[in-house]
Amino acid sequence: EIDLAIDCHGQFDLPSAITLAKAVEPLRLLWLEEPVPAENVSALAQVKASTSTVICSGENQYTRFEFLELFAARAVDVIMPDLSKAGGMAEAKRIADLADIHYIPIAPHNVSSPLGMMAACHVMASVPNFLLLEFHGLPIPWWNDLCDGDKPFIENGFMAVSERPGIGVELNDSVARSLVWNGDTYFD
Repeated sequence: EIDLAIDCHGQFDLPSAITLAKAVEPLRLLWLEEPVPAENVSALAQVKASTSTVICSGENQYTRFEFLELFAARAVDVIMPDLSKAGGMAEAKRIADLADIHYIPIAPHNVSSPLGMMAACHVMASVPNFLLLEFHGLPIPWWNDLCDGDKPFIENGFMAVSERPGIGVELNDSVARSLVWNGDTYFD
């Protein structure tokens, strides 16, 4: 009753990626993400051409020009730019618009704080080809405290676009200062 997406983290060679993509066809995945390393668009296009499995990539592309290359090669069915790596809100909007003219949905990669997540929410609320927003913050105990704003930031799997000025959230400086990196995890 849920969609399943598999992230390969670009760890497969071309023959293995093709074999995997074909093997999972009966599962009708939401997508198979980065089956080959992101820098080889031609290899990704070969994987996509070999299968009916939906192919997703883009968290390691950094500009709209790199996404244009993915579109021109017909290498993806879904893109997932990381908005903080891909130029921020304005560039994300440009990338989403380019994807839309290629009939490609966008599902941003999101390993952000509430600040980055809400910025992504605002951009995605403005584009017609938004599919979903990835999220990784739930197991982090201080994640909800890191920013102030409309809370809860996520409720029943949904994020609401704030109507507050700006993007509706602000960094809580005292919480941010209290976090110390020990080389493995953050502790307060």
